[in-house]
Amino acid sequence: MNEKNKVALYIRVSTDKQFNDGFGLEDQKKRLEQYCLAKNYEIYKIYCEGESAKDTIHRPQYNSMLADMERKKFSKILTIKLDRISRSTRDFYTLLSTIKGNNCSLEFIDTPLDLDGMSGKMMAGILCVFAEFERDLIVDRTQRGVNEAVQNGHFGGKPPLGYTNKTSDGNMTKTWQINKEEAKIVKEIFQLCLNGNSYAQISNIMNKKYPNIIACYRIDKTTGERIPIYRHWKDSSIYVILNNKRYIGIHEHRKTSKTKDTIEILGKIEPIITDETFYECQDNIKKNSRNYYRNKNYLFMQKLKCPKCGRILACNGARKVDKKDYLYYKCSKCNVYVREEWIEKVLIDSLIDMLELYLVLGGNYYPISNDLAIDFNDCRVNNEIRFSIDNRLINDKKKGIVRYDSIYPVWNDTPYETKCEFIREYVDTIEVKICSNKGSKFPKIELVNLKLKSNKIKMLFDLKEKCMLDEVEDYGNYKCSISMFKSENEALKYIEILKKKFNIKTIERISTDEDYYYYNDDLFKVINILPKKAIEKPKSIYLELCN
Repeated sequence: MNEKNKVALYIRVSTDKQFNDGFGLEDQKKRLEQYCLAKNYEIYKIYCEGESAKDTIHRPQYNSMLADMERKKFSKILTIKLDRISRSTRDFYTLLSTIKGNNCSLEFIDTPLDLDGMSGKMMAGILCVFAEFERDLIVDRTQRGVNEAVQNGHFGGKPPLGYTNKTSDGNMTKTWQINKEEAKIVKEIFQLCLNGNSYAQISNIMNKKYPNIIACYRIDKTTGERIPIYRHWKDSSIYVILNNKRYIGIHEHRKTSKTKDTIEILGKIEPIITDETFYECQDNIKKNSRNYYRNKNYLFMQKLKCPKCGRILACNGARKVDKKDYLYYKCSKCNVYVREEWIEKVLIDSLIDMLELYLVLGGNYYPISNDLAIDFNDCRVNNEIRFSIDNRLINDKKKGIVRYDSIYPVWNDTPYETKCEFIREYVDTIEVKICSNKGSKFPKIELVNLKLKSNKIKMLFDLKEKCMLDEVEDYGNYKCSISMFKSENEALKYIEILKKKFNIKTIERISTDEDYYYYNDDLFKVINILPKKAIEKPKSIYLELCN
């Protein structure tokens, strides 16, 4: 049998069951094969499609069939009915023209039409109009149903990290609730972004810390077993999380649509992070966009402003003959460059107290023993930060380290990576001035403005309001911490904790109208107690270290 008696079978099964009209893959295939047997047609090939019939561009099997037709592989295209091959009037008449130009024909087994005659073409056009109208009607009805469901908080697809589907009477619903364990990871990712980490840095941290987070399950077709697929943290996945408004309770309906506006659905998702955190992260991402995929660490990356034009300086580095890395920051516009070590020397005095606090808050400085942790739990105020600071001051005093000598060792003993994290987390921008320095080959650097991040300033104020953070001031040759307690009972509890580890004595004094200044070389702490009543006088307790 030659090509003139061969037919191509075209089967289209839509992914949306509403468009299949009861014709599944096997049903269509069986009916077409039986028809060919009855008509004595030889089947050249079956072209099976799973794409929409709204156009011809996105249908690979359809286009493959037309290519084979042009190569004269068959003489007839056979399909169940017209809407299986097209639901567009324009595309249908284009197809008819192409078929005629290749001496081929088209046949529908459910609706026999003579497509060579005018009446057959007219009837096919009418059927195509109805098919197109039906498709548009179903699409419109489906979209309205989806819109209504979304407005009621019923979301399709798999929930993002941090959420899971609610269950009702043992059945999974399309509404979401917070997954507490995953929500902790989401909060950590946003905090890392707030701290200035790039996508690459965050993904590296996540891969090391959370390698066994399950992303989804795959069903083994042989055994039916659910096999976990573990999440691999990539730059792209971190990007999706940090730019997802669902984490602040906003569902962006039609966000990926190119033709329709995005609709924001509010109040249907419980937020995991605050609006302030989300939008501050967006500012960080925008500001650091040029370096968001950088793996190498620079101490002041995206922090230094050009002294001339105010632009953020770019990071550069070079390795000299001595194999030492020399890092510097350069303005591409003004050709200004500043060595990292020059800036570091200028900033140490301004940042040392903040660095010590950062180490304390991060738990990297003085770990609290189990016994002390139990004592702290009995206090209404969290005294761990206060204790870590006092521990530092007492040890310095025991070693005879005066304040002038204690600054630089703390900075120099801190690992470079930790200092980078600290700068990213606390510092927003740094403005410096470069001056001539006669008699020296290095310029003189002056600090003009050091701007800290607003969320860190807020955090410090919150700690201060809760009486959890002490001020550290200079008393003579040493530093001394100044505490504020709202009740004398809480102050005495904390003093008892200190006495369990250190040999100390206390001096109490009621403040009077007379100026009073007490100093002793052994003094390391002053506790001020707020009066409960207006008529009461403020009370202070001075703590000294005994030899």
